[in-house]
Amino acid sequence: MSFSDMMSSGRGPGVIGLVMALVVMIGFGVLFVFAFDEGMQGGERTIESFIAQQEREINTQKVMLEHGTVQLDAASGRDAAAAGLRRTKGEIESLEMRLSDLVRVIEEAETGLEVELEEFARYQDQYRSHVRNLAKGREIGELKTADGTIYQDVVIRDVTAIGVQIRHRDGQKRIPFEELPEDMIDHFQFNDELKAIAIRNEREMHRRHEEAVAAAAAMDG
Repeated sequence: MSFSDMMSSGRGPGVIGLVMALVVMIGFGVLFVFAFDEGMQGGERTIESFIAQQEREINTQKVMLEHGTVQLDAASGRDAAAAGLRRTKGEIESLEMRLSDLVRVIEEAETGLEVELEEFARYQDQYRSHVRNLAKGREIGELKTADGTIYQDVVIRDVTAIGVQIRHRDGQKRIPFEELPEDMIDHFQFNDELKAIAIRNEREMHRRHEEAVAAAAAMDG
């Protein structure tokens, strides 16, 4: 049967299709062997070795990906830590500024308080001097001290930081301020510190007086 007869017959196209399919399959088979069989390429590589190599490469890529992810996370953590440090530094600087402002306010308040205390101390000194001068010559019918002693017909001669010098029916007396009634202590504004200073000054004046008397006696002699 000739080729034309085959084509004209009912079986011709089916046989040709079968032949073409075989040719294609043979061609793919040859390419597959050349691509994956190392024996056809001058080597001994098999499909199994090729797949194993691909798995190794995939695993290597996975390890590299995991390592990169770890590094990225670490970098993100460093960035977060750096941002936290920047925030902390800003908060510290803000606190330092507030502390500086508070210190300045306290210093100003202390300066103002010192000025007010000095002014109050001057006022107290002026008040003491005024009321003590006014008291000189004042007559008091009776003066009872803290220990119960009673002085009659009292006249105040002088008021110092140490106490009150009086004249009374039976003579004269300097009464330390601690022995005076509470209302007199408050009125004349006595206190221990000023009394101690007055006593030191009084002793110094007494010492100088004695030295002067002794020097005069030596000159007379």
